[in-house]
Amino acid sequence: MYEPIIDPMIFYWIDILEKAGSLPPSTLIGGVLGGVLILIVCSLRDCTDKQLGKYLGTWGAFVIVSFLILCLVNVFIPSKDTMYKMLIAKQVTPHNLQVTGETVDKALDKVVEKIIKITQEVKK
Repeated sequence: MYEPIIDPMIFYWIDILEKAGSLPPSTLIGGVLGGVLILIVCSLRDCTDKQLGKYLGTWGAFVIVSFLILCLVNVFIPSKDTMYKMLIAKQVTPHNLQVTGETVDKALDKVVEKIIKITQEVKK
């Protein structure tokens, strides 16, 4: 009775799958930008071949690890819209719908009573 009608995790998994679909293009862009960054650093440092390998290894590892961490954070943290959907889905239970329906019925009954009372007073 108090369980949500729609499981909020469904919205979470839909959001993750949507974000995971955009990972291949962003991985390509991140790889290109990382490569450009490494080349810029090496050209500014005027590296020799031995130093170039060292810088490529150090900066390459830094860029790859940073990019992977950012991708994971981007994929697994839900967006604001998804969090709102999950919150609303959690609150929509059969019990809450029943209580809301009863409250609406009572409010409508009062409104109808007031309208009838006002129309009777106007007729007098």
